Amino acid sequence: TQKRYDGGAAASQTRALFFGGTLNPAKTNNIDYVTAATAANAADFGDMTYSASEHGAVSDATRSIHVGGYTGSSVTNSMGYVTTATQGNATDFGDLTVARYGMGTANNKTVAVFFAGLNASYAATNTIDQCVIQTAANCTDFGDMPANQEESISCAGDAS
Repeated sequence: TQKRYDGGAAASQTRALFFGGTLNPAKTNNIDYVTAATAANAADFGDMTYSASEHGAVSDATRSIHVGGYTGSSVTNSMGYVTTATQGNATDFGDLTVARYGMGTANNKTVAVFFAGLNASYAATNTIDQCVIQTAANCTDFGDMPANQEESISCAGDAS
């Protein structure tokens, strides 16, 4: 619904969500969605709990989470979630152990991990966090990457 870049994306088997991003130069909190089986333009889903770009996103079969990001003036450790099948605004999920953006994400049906990225000092990190997708709570430390990495690739998990 808006021309933007550097947002996050997550999906269930039936719906794909697009979180936030940059609207030259402002950051947005808009969430859009498309229904996978229907050829149509994206529609407004609701709003993230904060405006940001370069954040992560993960999902399981019923819940999608947006994670961290760059707000335009700072780096955040915040996380928010939505029920993927139900349009509406995001709710606070918890916090990452370290505020960062440009991180990689991966998940299976139960657990999500968030790795590397740039911290609030804009320095590369080696941090790996984890959370249980269905349990709104702060992330816990999962370990460290072998080296600091600025930006990482995300890996779609099995959200079925």
